[in-house]
This record gives sequence, structure tokens and C-alpha cells, in this order.
Amino acid sequence: MKISEVSAQLQMSADTLRYYEKIGLIGPIEKRQNIRHFKQSDIDQLNFIRCMKRSGMELETILHFLALYRQGEQTLPERIDLLAVQKAQTMQKLQELQETLDYLDFKMTLYQDQLSATEPIN
Repeated sequence: MKISEVSAQLQMSADTLRYYEKIGLIGPIEKRQNIRHFKQSDIDQLNFIRCMKRSGMELETILHFLALYRQGEQTLPERIDLLAVQKAQTMQKLQELQETLDYLDFKMTLYQDQLSATEPIN
């Protein structure tokens, strides 16, 4: 798959994909006639990176995780620890977002009730 196709599929800019390759998060990506061609394994790794970024994991931590992954199964405990920390942080964010949603619902209901109380009854 060419970089433009990967960019569209994953909703990542081509510049981001090139940057990820440059810093070693992915790749090196196979090039034919100076055009990058992404394999499914590259796409899978980009999906992992995107997921970790969404969870708030820093690029440096993702790089560290991937370096551990490349070292093999002996690094499984450390990788699990990194993911557990990220999961805990994500759960905290999720709880904060749920509290925010609950408050928004409360305010909307309050205002809807006030609006209904001031509307004339026909």
C-alpha cells in the first residue's frame, strides 16, 4: 500500500508516517522506485501506535515498548507492566470523562426543566 493510501486509511498525515519511520517507530518501509510500500505488518504496527497515542502514551514510551518487543519474549513482563500503567491512566481519564458527561446531563436536564416550567400550557 502506498503512503497516500495508508494515510487515508489510518487518518494519519503522510508527514506523520514519514516522521514515525524517521524516529524508528515503524520500518524501515520498503521502497520501490523511491515510493514507500507499506506491508500489512506495517499497518498493524501503525494501528498499535495510534491506539497507544489515543490512550495518551508518549512517543518515547512507545519507542521503548517496541524496542522491548523486538528483544523477544523475555521482555513480556516489562511490556505487560507498561501496558498496565497505560490502562490505569486511561481508566482514570475515562472516569473523568464520565463525570463530565454526567454533569453535562445534569445541567441539560436542569435547563430543560426550567424551560418547560416557563412555557405556556395550551
